[in-house]
Amino acid sequence: MRLHHLFEGGWTTTVTQNTVITPAVVRSSLGVMNQFVREFNGYLKAKGLPEVKMGRPTGSSAYHAVDDPDKIYGDIDLQMIAPQLEPGSQSAYGGFWNKLAHSFIMETMPDYVDATESKIGHPILKIGADQFVQIDFMWHTPELSDWGAARVTPERGVKGLLFGKMFSVFGEMLNMSIQHAGVQYKTVNGERVPFSKQKGVEINTVSSNPKTYIVDILRWIAVRQGVKRVKIDPMLAQNSGTDINDVRIQRLVRGVKGFAASAEANGLFGQGDLANYSSADDFITRFVQQYRAEAEEEMASAKRDKASTPSAIARAEADREKIRTGLDTVMGYFREGIELEEDWPKWFATGLGAAAVATGMAHRQGPAYDKPQPYVAPVAQVAPAQRSQTAPAQVPQAKTTSVAKSVEPEKPAAKTLPPVEKPVVKNKTIKLENPKANVLAQRAQKSGIKGIELAQFLAQMEHESWDFKKMKEVPQGKDYFKRYDPKHAPKTAQKLGNVKAGDGERFRGRGFIQLTGRDNYRAASQALGIDLIKNPDLAARPDIAAEIAIWYWFGRVRPGVMDFANTVAVTKRINPALAGIEDRHENFKYYLKYMR
Repeated sequence: MRLHHLFEGGWTTTVTQNTVITPAVVRSSLGVMNQFVREFNGYLKAKGLPEVKMGRPTGSSAYHAVDDPDKIYGDIDLQMIAPQLEPGSQSAYGGFWNKLAHSFIMETMPDYVDATESKIGHPILKIGADQFVQIDFMWHTPELSDWGAARVTPERGVKGLLFGKMFSVFGEMLNMSIQHAGVQYKTVNGERVPFSKQKGVEINTVSSNPKTYIVDILRWIAVRQGVKRVKIDPMLAQNSGTDINDVRIQRLVRGVKGFAASAEANGLFGQGDLANYSSADDFITRFVQQYRAEAEEEMASAKRDKASTPSAIARAEADREKIRTGLDTVMGYFREGIELEEDWPKWFATGLGAAAVATGMAHRQGPAYDKPQPYVAPVAQVAPAQRSQTAPAQVPQAKTTSVAKSVEPEKPAAKTLPPVEKPVVKNKTIKLENPKANVLAQRAQKSGIKGIELAQFLAQMEHESWDFKKMKEVPQGKDYFKRYDPKHAPKTAQKLGNVKAGDGERFRGRGFIQLTGRDNYRAASQALGIDLIKNPDLAARPDIAAEIAIWYWFGRVRPGVMDFANTVAVTKRINPALAGIEDRHENFKYYLKYMR
């Protein structure tokens, strides 16, 4: 999760909640920011660093000059323009300048900034006697300033997150990033890898032209698959990107639909970069499913619960309602010319979203998870449990019945993978950059999982948690959890041990292995000495999720595996259908590098 998402809107502090952000407040804030930039540049000059420039407001406040005086905004997102001084990722670049700006605040203590409440990248400006406004910085290089502004400027009157997710979900579907640095993908030795990979990767840019980025992606994929004359569907030709001077989310929706139609016309589905999708309808249905899930997650975000004053509470609820009505509008745009069923029962019935309940693990055939919450080191650490080399008596055999009982996992043909040369294992202690992955790795090593087994353990957990991003199952529609509830789905509920109304939602999938169902929560509670029945959300906390994953590994996986270099054998203990076997094996090869 980007830092911007974590603090946006000022809901994390109460000092801004008495200030209603109107066009006049935006203008006053920009005046204060002009002073901030002048003084910050003096600070930078003294350190021998280049100057920065203030760009334009983005988000909904981009329209403050033409909106009615009584218009109310949720926050002020402000583009900042500065050179990139060292090679690195966009996040590292932004982090560099955010930290410098925060150091300027803390060292000079300007009287127009509340240094106590300001966070890195999110200064709190004092614009009046009792008026405070949070500014959310978005840094772009001069070369990317046009792309950056277009990427974060929504249609007037449309909630910014709904606009932004049209980019981010599209990127996730294609294993790309469509964020502040353009359309990018990662490679290792020329081969594409998940964008979450950090070590030894090369970042490649497909496009940074906001007006043509969708058609640029289509052409890039087509050329990679050997298409010499790329067919462009008329809908894509007319909606190839976004225009900051005429921003319409409907254009982005049509662009995505035009992309899918063009990909099908060029025979791109089912292979290469689109191997996970069978057709244009499949691509669009799954895009909409993921887009809707992430928008609904945002509506339920706890950050708005931090509103404490009556006016702030009212604004938070109005904010939720704006997301809700905007989402309905976007869904209507997707339905133009396409039949999509409410709550997506067909999507679930095909098995794309059906959870394989081996301790309740919903596997990565569909976007049925929420985005990770920031990890905060717990006050009380959970000590690693003592384990023997065999399964503890209280560990139940994993349940393998599909949630959609009529849809059994397809029996795959016997699969083989290229052999992996076993490295000389040094059993050294490893550290990973991803905070959640590192928590998992450290706990696993303390529990005796080392060498090749550790590489396989991390590989499997990365796959199950969607590259360590998904720690909590997200509802796909308001009735989603009824499929696990004893009142509405008694057979499935019985298999999971769900006996009370609301158990389906209460004991949803959580953690690295998506622990699901009252019985599995109870078994994990007994094994680890943690009351997950009373506090099920603890299962999503990285340190406890790691202990649950290790408990599962010792009880379910290790006893049935003779050779941890055999990814097929290991995967069968977790997913008998071998779903995602190639990704698991690529993950395994990646983590083997740490063992050398």
